[in-house]
Amino acid sequence: MNKSKIRDFLLGATLLGGLVGGGMAISKHSKNVKKDKEKAKTEIVSTPTPEPEQYDANDPYGNIAVFEGARNKIKFALAFVENYSPVAYDDGTGKWTVGYGLTILYNADGSSRSVKKGEKCTIEQADVYKDRYLTHDILPDIKKYIKAPMDENTMIATCVFRYCIGGKNFRKSQYLQQLNAGTRGEDLAKYLTGYRAQRGLMNRNYFFAALMSGYLEYDELLDLRAEGCYNLLPADMARWNTKSKRYIVDEDKLATWDFSYLPEKLEKAKRTRRSKIGECKFVSEIIPEHVMQNLYNTPDNSSFVVQHQSKPQLTIDLPKAIHNMRDVAMEKYANKDYDGALAILQDLIKTGYQGMNLYNDISRVQYAAGHYRQALRSAQQAFEFAHSDKDMSDALYNQGMAYAARGYYTKAIDCYNQAEKFYRYQKIDDAIVDAMIQHEQKGDRTDKKAFLVGIGVLAAGHAASKKRVWRQNKARR
Repeated sequence: MNKSKIRDFLLGATLLGGLVGGGMAISKHSKNVKKDKEKAKTEIVSTPTPEPEQYDANDPYGNIAVFEGARNKIKFALAFVENYSPVAYDDGTGKWTVGYGLTILYNADGSSRSVKKGEKCTIEQADVYKDRYLTHDILPDIKKYIKAPMDENTMIATCVFRYCIGGKNFRKSQYLQQLNAGTRGEDLAKYLTGYRAQRGLMNRNYFFAALMSGYLEYDELLDLRAEGCYNLLPADMARWNTKSKRYIVDEDKLATWDFSYLPEKLEKAKRTRRSKIGECKFVSEIIPEHVMQNLYNTPDNSSFVVQHQSKPQLTIDLPKAIHNMRDVAMEKYANKDYDGALAILQDLIKTGYQGMNLYNDISRVQYAAGHYRQALRSAQQAFEFAHSDKDMSDALYNQGMAYAARGYYTKAIDCYNQAEKFYRYQKIDDAIVDAMIQHEQKGDRTDKKAFLVGIGVLAAGHAASKKRVWRQNKARR
């Protein structure tokens, strides 16, 4: 065990001891804290005692709970690898496919039927069919054949893999064997290249292997184009023999993933792509709005100031071990060990400790690590706990920084202006000027999306016009 792990283990042990031994001290001191309540403008409550974990015979490994918690993320992942078709098409094997790559449609009672030629479904109907498929086809396999607990990222990758290769192939796969044997992370991800290391399967699983291995955050997948994974070349995904045109595999017949230069590969997955069912849209455009909204259950930023109702802060008089952990986290942050800092700060949340400062710290670390979507979400959570004008200003400023980093300069300026209404800093004025300059030089991402949609409409109209002229000329001949 290395020094870092030993130190983290001791800190964890100290935290548990502090929580038990310091319980009475917290209760005794709470009376004194209440006297300063109005001055601090902070609601003080005692730290809740965590409920003991209950064994669930119906979910012995906790995987059903993880599956249900990640259901919307799994839906998004499947829309990315499968695309959406409103009209049934032949998938190349003689099977009619509709919606999100479905060849079988489930009814509410669990009965099923094959997709018929000419069948149609809206995005909302396709989402219902996909939801039923998850419930009646994939979840039973998770319950019956997976005999080890999974975290959320492993669950998402597993469901995508199972969806792509089908139940029969999944049940006899090396991946399932390794999963049940306790293999995790990058060691498990390499088995996603199994099933004869087919390129199509490699393309579909590449980013989810990176997610499972800890090289990607889920947020980084949210701006991808449907089937954008097929923009990747074999050499982007794994070691590739250009002469034999085969993946270089190990003794288990598995190709080795290449997770270097991931940002460039993500950009490839956002490029324009055309498939057999037409122009591929961004995934956010082919799934129902409620799925996008429920990915993180986070309200839209535009309504924050109007509807703000601050959540109660948990006690600020916590055992010294918690303060020590936070200090260690910020020390790691200062040394650019962002993963280490985030791990400690997120462990603090698990203890029941929440508050504006903690979520702002998390937002700062996520921003520094380049995880701008997550930084935005954490800043929004910080805003919910804010009790003073200064706190609200800080949280809105952090939201603006995250928006600006992602190219949404109009939204960033809006956040900065709202921040100044609560508390004015020179840094906010500077940020507004910088966002305005960036908007002038680079344009706004929202404007670019609208522009690209407009170009697509014009191109489609031009193509239709050329087709009409061709038909007219053919009729004259």
